[in-house]
Amino acid sequence: MEVQKILVIRFSSIGDIVLCSPVIRCLHQQLNAEIHVLTKARFTSISESNPYVKKVWTLEEVQQNPQGLRQANFQFIVDLHANIRSKKIQSLLKLPTYTLDKINVPKWLKVNLGLDVLPAKHIVDRMFEAIESLGVQNDGTGLDFFFTQQEALEKKYPKRGSRIGVVLGGAHATKQIPNSLLERILQGLNAEVLLLGGPSEYVAAEHLAKKLSAVNCCGETNLEGSAQLIETCDLVITSDTGLMHMAAALGKDIIVLWGSTIPEFGMYPYLVDGKGSVEHFEVKDLGCRPCSKIGFEACPWGHFNCMMKQDVDSIRFCIRKRLESLESA
Repeated sequence: MEVQKILVIRFSSIGDIVLCSPVIRCLHQQLNAEIHVLTKARFTSISESNPYVKKVWTLEEVQQNPQGLRQANFQFIVDLHANIRSKKIQSLLKLPTYTLDKINVPKWLKVNLGLDVLPAKHIVDRMFEAIESLGVQNDGTGLDFFFTQQEALEKKYPKRGSRIGVVLGGAHATKQIPNSLLERILQGLNAEVLLLGGPSEYVAAEHLAKKLSAVNCCGETNLEGSAQLIETCDLVITSDTGLMHMAAALGKDIIVLWGSTIPEFGMYPYLVDGKGSVEHFEVKDLGCRPCSKIGFEACPWGHFNCMMKQDVDSIRFCIRKRLESLESA
């Protein structure tokens, strides 16, 4: 069978690229295809570690020198970003293209008018709809995340009993869990707590670590290192973040606290049977929610009720129940 050469476009960000992994795997396996990925430079490590990817191109290098991409002789494009920049790549290559429907109109109607015409489908399933005419089907084995090397993290962060990973930060402030809320949730739990995030979360995590006797891992390792730490956790508490999707790819039990965004947008943890579990917590019936399809740098209304009114008792009960099941296992 002739090997097809396919360009998959997904520029950003961490979680979105991880969510593309089932499509990449199935394209490679079912079409005997050589897969190339076009992404932003700072996210290349996610795809470079993927054994189903032959080559990773960066948007930055293509913008400076598009000739190399033209000469790669792709058969077609799978556009999983579907924005103006990806359309420019389509125009550059002039190839048949299979494009994700980002359901921007239904999202706009939900955010701005409160009209719910959102499809009851995860974005991964919508990605497969984009390529269904190729005869490619979802193999049902979930997300992938691969490691290129093992950092010496076990010695630096030796596991002592049950371990909870808590994700701080996020691309937008209104998707982040406030420290004050985390203090209430995590106080007095019988488990080791790792605080996960990037360098920008380090200071906030340091304050939280001192109050909770938690371990501040923020900014202490790279993206792959964060994934390795997540892999050591028995439970991951997160908001709508890229690390949430990494936890799903690693088959973790996950508790998600939803702020300004909603799971109905189709970006919740994508889990398959026997590979992790998820519990969702959100403040229902807020007239201001969702206020955006991606989030803001501050609550537009100034109160941040979508996070500050979370049911702490129910969240703590869910955590304790999971810890008890670990102890009895």
